[in-house]
Amino acid sequence: MQTVTKKEQTMQIIINSAIKLFSSKGYSATTTTLIAKEAGVSEGIIFKHFKNKENLLKEIGSMATSEIVENISIIPLVKNIESSKNYPLRDFLKSIIKERLEFFEKNAELIKLLLIEMQYSQDLKQQTSKILFPKALEALQSIKEIIQQKINTPKNRTDAIARIFLGFTQSIILQKYLFQIEISKDEIQKELDNILDLIEDSIKGDL
Repeated sequence: MQTVTKKEQTMQIIINSAIKLFSSKGYSATTTTLIAKEAGVSEGIIFKHFKNKENLLKEIGSMATSEIVENISIIPLVKNIESSKNYPLRDFLKSIIKERLEFFEKNAELIKLLLIEMQYSQDLKQQTSKILFPKALEALQSIKEIIQQKINTPKNRTDAIARIFLGFTQSIILQKYLFQIEISKDEIQKELDNILDLIEDSIKGDL
């Protein structure tokens, strides 16, 4: 087992404190003095390890994108597909959405930070786009292929179903983590059922 050094422990405490403050107060309103107080260290320790607040944000951005990519990469998605591949389409899509929403819930502070700070940090936006978007597109293509296997419908209809599916997920994420709109699990379930009803009705129209 790899031993964590005191330096690494201190840096992680600083990072966790910064994530908490950046996500609640925003990057601009969060000073290194506030971060130091939250972390229980001197401001000089922050400068020693990260030089400045911008470098600290970049470090968090790297960590966040790496963690998120690990969780939306093709490997975990394939595992989820493997466990639900014999489900009817409706249950398959529910399984994918449930897993995604649970992931976002577990990583809420990091995701909120990324969504907010990408609006102000070009470096963070480019870093996230370079790592995250190709993996997201790869995952979406995998979902399209599974949908195509499950139903006998034209490819353009499969693409439309995938876009509706993706749009729903993005909408929930933006409402909860960017605009901070409270949405209950029951409300999400009702909206998801309505969308799945529309998709099923659309498929029946092709038959």
